[in-house]
Amino acid sequence: MPIIRRLIRIGRSRAVVLPKGWLDYYERQEGKKIEAVIIEVNRKLTIEPLFEM
Repeated sequence: MPIIRRLIRIGRSRAVVLPKGWLDYYERQEGKKIEAVIIEVNRKLTIEPLFEM
């Protein structure tokens, strides 16, 4: 099931806020903090966690 998030305005930009539960889940799975996210756009927006090295 997809997670639906609203865009929020920050200054002249827009942002998507990631759910805390999503971050906690992936950090527990890897045992590492999420450092950044990888964003891929190819007719579909895909966001994946990038863990600290």
